[in-house]
Amino acid sequence: MSEKDFTDFLDYSVLVSQKAEHEMRAGNIAPSPYEGTCSYCKLKSLCGFDGAERKSDGVKCTDIAAIVRREKGE
Repeated sequence: MSEKDFTDFLDYSVLVSQKAEHEMRAGNIAPSPYEGTCSYCKLKSLCGFDGAERKSDGVKCTDIAAIVRREKGE
């Protein structure tokens, strides 16, 4: 991974955190777990999640870097 890709990869975590903060401040606190995470979550008895877990095909680090560059307008 190039230094630029790595920096963008790290910036992605900031973007995700900012989006989560914005959604929570707007009132969205609904759980949306990935498939399999409820099986080991210590809070599963408290959250009340009753729905379909999200599935993910996986994402490459370079794809994440591309998302960040798009968000930055690069």
